[in-house]
Amino acid sequence: MLLGLDRLLDDLNPPQREAVTVGEGPLLVLAGAGSGKTRVIAYRIAWLTGGQSLSPRNLLAVTFTNKAAKEMARRVEALLLPAGIRAPMIATFHSMCVRVLRQHALGRVDDEQEEVDPAGPGDHVPDEPLMTGHVDQ
Repeated sequence: MLLGLDRLLDDLNPPQREAVTVGEGPLLVLAGAGSGKTRVIAYRIAWLTGGQSLSPRNLLAVTFTNKAAKEMARRVEALLLPAGIRAPMIATFHSMCVRVLRQHALGRVDDEQEEVDPAGPGDHVPDEPLMTGHVDQ
């Protein structure tokens, strides 16, 4: 465990500690309001990147709202930056998908020319197909 994260689990109650340290792979946290879901996810990200040496490039945290994504990023950065670790990508589903499209499918589109409606899909139809190829029937 990296310096600054050695006492990370001390801040958690036993069920939270179990969720944070539950092994590898994806994790779904279901709990009621005010039970510490955001805290558990933030600490799990810190535990995986700082305690288990998972590269932040190999971790993605997605949520539904900008407010939740900003709060999650704030908490994760507060845990990781003192240990010299940068935070992984924490985004909404929509902004993460827009980023993937811009990097891979829409890479030819200049950001100043193409605006993506943050509320959802628009009426824009590309002049040329995003993907071409043969489809077997």
